[in-house]
Amino acid sequence: METKTYVEDIKRYLNKNLDKGYQLDDLKIQLRKNGYSQSAISKATEEVEKERARLKKEEVVEEIPKEEVVEVVEEPKKSGFFSKIGKLFK
Repeated sequence: METKTYVEDIKRYLNKNLDKGYQLDDLKIQLRKNGYSQSAISKATEEVEKERARLKKEEVVEEIPKEEVVEVVEEPKKSGFFSKIGKLFK
């Protein structure tokens, strides 16, 4: 079983390079080529994906605008010239 710092090192590496725009699959291949165990890579990858998904949900919740109450005020109707003349003949 890998030590916690071993997995944490992999997580830091993954987060740093994901932020730079690298693909997760490419990073996992690179880690494997550099001698990291598949189980440690899998554990770190799973944790990083969960953390990033949680952070993404929090960002979406923060972006939802709050409802604003807007009071509609109607202007009084203006009577035109012809409606005034029509009232004279009633």
